[in-house]
Amino acid sequence: METTDATTMLIRAQRVWTGVRGSKTRAIAIARDRIAALADEPHALDARIGPSTQVLDDPAWCVVPALYDTHNHLGEFIRNFALAPVERARTLAEFLELIAAEAARTPAGRWVQTSNAWHERNLVEQRAPTAEELDRVVPDRPVLCRRGGHVAFANTRALAIGGISREQSPTGMLEGNAVYQVMQHATRLPPDEQIENVGRATRAYAATGLGAIRDPIVRRDGMGLYEAAHRNGAIATRCRLMPLVQPTRDPAEAIAAIDGFAPWRDRGDDMLRVWGLKLVMDGGVEGAALEAPYANDPTSSGHLNWEVDVLAQVVSAALDRGWRVGVHCAGDGAVRTTLDAFERACSGRVAPAPGTLAIEHALLADGEQRARAIRLGVHVTVQHALLYALAAQMITYWGRERAARAVPVRDWLAEGAQLSAGTDYPVASFSPMESLWGFATRQTLRDGVLGGEQVIDRETALSLYTLGGATLDGETAHRGTLEPGKLADLVAFPADPLACPLEQLRTLAPLFTMVGGKLVYDARTARS
Repeated sequence: METTDATTMLIRAQRVWTGVRGSKTRAIAIARDRIAALADEPHALDARIGPSTQVLDDPAWCVVPALYDTHNHLGEFIRNFALAPVERARTLAEFLELIAAEAARTPAGRWVQTSNAWHERNLVEQRAPTAEELDRVVPDRPVLCRRGGHVAFANTRALAIGGISREQSPTGMLEGNAVYQVMQHATRLPPDEQIENVGRATRAYAATGLGAIRDPIVRRDGMGLYEAAHRNGAIATRCRLMPLVQPTRDPAEAIAAIDGFAPWRDRGDDMLRVWGLKLVMDGGVEGAALEAPYANDPTSSGHLNWEVDVLAQVVSAALDRGWRVGVHCAGDGAVRTTLDAFERACSGRVAPAPGTLAIEHALLADGEQRARAIRLGVHVTVQHALLYALAAQMITYWGRERAARAVPVRDWLAEGAQLSAGTDYPVASFSPMESLWGFATRQTLRDGVLGGEQVIDRETALSLYTLGGATLDGETAHRGTLEPGKLADLVAFPADPLACPLEQLRTLAPLFTMVGGKLVYDARTARS
């Protein structure tokens, strides 16, 4: 449908990639928050220009739908602003110096904590600090160095507060549930600082071309935080939230937690709403549940956080209550077990709509597992950024052959899967252009091209970052492509990301990002 409202903005560009194959659009008319009209000729919509119409015109621009990172931990980002920025370190000595500096400015009685957007792969020593080293730097207070979402390193005081002895963790390394066992005691940021950081984080997203993110772990206190930030006008990008249901052996406990989230299920608007529930089946690379033993430890195949019977009951209860469910699965053992639970939960009921059930990551998934997921209508969120950042760990823990099979995007697509793209920040960079470059090259940080047969073309990758995410949300009527009547969420680049040299694509930065017809980032005026 075409709106008759007055045109508030007209954009002319060299190319407008609408997301609809075959489109040759070069002009867009916007009325308030919606796209009013498209045209193949730059000046074909000029008759719509009125006295209050803002005209944006450059013959070099390429305009695309605003990008959507469907797996991006906003909650971690807002904390990272206030913690020791150890991602800047390139040596272990620099890492420890940043912790010492953080301790010096942290008030007495508070934990010393680091950002979790770092990895030991970036340090010359290629290892994380030990508890003993952390003790030497900060002997009198607990120190917690989280890395991504599944691993952390702590000093002796932090371990003791979390109920973990040095005998249980000689190096101070924590994995899986042990991370949260310790983390629950750590000092939290004041609410006003958290709200301010929501704004800072979403503006940083917009500066890379992101118009939306899906936060895949939101705890109960986070729900109110995001609503407060939205009321204050702090949120610059659309946010889709996933309340976390903690692993348990008692289905009633998990179902009670689900019922506790009921007040948020149908609340919200186009800027902020709940997507569905999040459950975590296994760990990261170091804790993934595999079908075959680890390459570096033939006695271990990783671990599952949920028993299949319990997970099936919990998913069934969630479906009964109208929830979507997304389950974190890194290893192929986790994928298989989750699909077993999904099948049991769906047995005897009308098949859920496609995208009601989702698997997050599926880093390893063989052909049989992919076929089962597709048959069940399971949506899969994929992140080349994880392969780029963690290839060395995958090779060490899983072996090169399995590592090369990780993130099998081309196979998923060829077989008919519904996919969407993201990064899993802070495990990896949230730059969408770097991610598109990665999908098109299969390059890794230190190990060259891995699994080159899984390369996809740029247009397909861009579709995963736009229409793929809107499909996951069930919002294709409003978002995901640039068409009349849809929300005016778009981003303009100084070069065409589908045609520029591949190395330019990796660092291509937007000129402006628009959400709902409003400029939420504008590099041309150096404001956001």
